[in-house]
Parts: sequence; structure tokens; C-alpha cells
Amino acid sequence: MSIKSTNRTIVNSLGIPGILALLWYGEEPFAIFITLVIILATREFLILTKVDLQSNVKWIGYLGGLGFCYFYYFLPSVHLYHISLLLVILIITGFFIEMIQQSKKVGKNLGLTFLSIFYVGALLSSLIALRNYDSTNGSYFTITMVLSIWSCDSAAFYFGTKWGRKKILPTISPNKSWVGCVAGLASSVIIFYFAKHFSILDLKLIDVCILSIISGVFGQAGDFAESLLKRNADVKDSGTLLLGHGGVLDRFDSLIFASPLTFYYVHFIL
Repeated sequence: MSIKSTNRTIVNSLGIPGILALLWYGEEPFAIFITLVIILATREFLILTKVDLQSNVKWIGYLGGLGFCYFYYFLPSVHLYHISLLLVILIITGFFIEMIQQSKKVGKNLGLTFLSIFYVGALLSSLIALRNYDSTNGSYFTITMVLSIWSCDSAAFYFGTKWGRKKILPTISPNKSWVGCVAGLASSVIIFYFAKHFSILDLKLIDVCILSIISGVFGQAGDFAESLLKRNADVKDSGTLLLGHGGVLDRFDSLIFASPLTFYYVHFIL
């Protein structure tokens, strides 16, 4: 067994049970875990886009991510204007930082920093709100969504590697095939249908279909979005923290799109 395979096995054996335990327990430990993930993922994003090396405005990205974690954790006690006020303060502060540094790449630094706030912080922190909202279901909704994402990734990788010939977007993600994409979507459908059939979740068939599309289609779209960033930076992984798995952003990219869509569907529709 190669060193990379050994590292992946170690991360899986520790990470999967740990994440599931945090999902089950919820509350502060889960919120703190997601906050840490957002901080690390934001750092990887800023390094990929080179903002980390060019400007101290990068700290605005971390503060914005923390602000969204606070916002989603304390819903509905906090209001939208609280996060609006935070963004106003961060924008003004960002310009002051760039003026003091006399930066020659103001638009790039500020634009990418605030993109990190929304792409990583705003989208991924919705997982905190979903888990808190899911307390009435014993956390089964959040766990089912995460399991559907994991099964989608695994099925897409296995079937795509074995039978995938026709690639979807080879210039962005050369290994992603149509066969793998369909297999991933099918696995998400199976997970949600299983949850419905055994009364783990109170879902209608239309709910199964929509939630499966969120995990199976938009989850994979999140993977493509992160691949687009990596191709632009000409790197294979967003980082090396998770050993053979790459960086934090590599492991949570599918949840970045799927989490907010699932939360808003559960909150406003179900």
C-alpha cells in the first residue's frame, strides 16, 4: 500500500466517525467544527487566488466568514440587518487597508476577499443553521444529506473510473464523466428514498427527487466550481492538510452548494 493510500485510510478512519458524531450531537461542538472548517477553507481560497500573499485585506475574509457562522447559529434571534451592517463595516475597512498599503491591485484583492466571504463563509455556514433547524428530526435530515453527498462522490468516482469515457468538462475536471455523474445522482436518490421508505424522514416523492437533485447535481457542481479555482491556480489540490485527501476545501466543496439549497428547501418548503 502506498503512503498516499495509507494517509487516506487514516483520515477516513478518524474523520468519518468524528464528523458523524458531531452531526449527531450538534449544538456548539458542531458549530465550532464548521467554523474551523470555514476558517481553513477561506485560507486555502485566499492562497489559491494569491490574495494571501498580496494584502492584509485577507483578514476581512476570515472576519466575514466568522460573521456568517454567528448569523446562522443564532437564527432567528439575529436579523438580516446585522449581517448587512457587518458587511458595510468590512467593505469600508477593506478600502482603508488597501489605501494604507497603497495597493496596486485593489479591485482584485477586495473582490476575491469578499468572494471568499460569500463562497465559503456564507454558503458553508448554512450547514450550522440546517443542523440547528434539524434538531426536531433528531439530526436525521442533516446526516442524510451528508451521507447522500458522500455516496454521490464515491459512486461518481467508482463508476466514472470503471466505465466513464465521455467527459463532462475535461478542461476543468478531466476525470469527471457523464457515467460517474449519473451514478452519483442515482446514489443520492437511493439514500433519500431509503430515508423515506424506512420513515427516517417524513418525505414525499417530490421531496426525495428535489433533495436528491440538490445533493446529486448541485453537490457535483460544487466540486466543479472548486476545480475551476484550482485549474486557474494551476494546482491539483487546494491544500495538503488532510494528507492524501488534499485540502479542507477539497473535502467540503460539494457541501458548499448543497448545504444552503437544502437548508432553504427544508426551511421554506418542508
